[in-house]
Amino acid sequence: MKHKKHIIGMVLLAALSVGCGQDRQARSLVEEFVKSDMSIEDFDVLRWSGIQSARFVSDSIVRVMRQRAVECKQVKPSTKYHQRTDDLKFIHVMYVTHKDTVKQTFYLDDAMTGIVSFKTD
Repeated sequence: MKHKKHIIGMVLLAALSVGCGQDRQARSLVEEFVKSDMSIEDFDVLRWSGIQSARFVSDSIVRVMRQRAVECKQVKPSTKYHQRTDDLKFIHVMYVTHKDTVKQTFYLDDAMTGIVSFKTD
């Protein structure tokens, strides 16, 4: 019985550490994107959500988000996004920049190697 509890505890700990690693990876990608592609150097994050799956974000929705970001001058025209994958991940972030509070949702590829698109909430 002790052996089963020990194994269950180790499995739960492993799952928790993987989730924390994914959150850290996503946060790092978003922060780098904000600095390099959105040209916002001075910002303070107030809140992050956890990573979630976004299965119903189509190619056309991704295109609209990307177009809107350029039209609203939220990104550099030369911004290069990662390819959309079948299963996307997303994370919400709220940050303050130049006395404005901004809420955005960032969509990442399923391997969490880059930003696919984002929207301002």
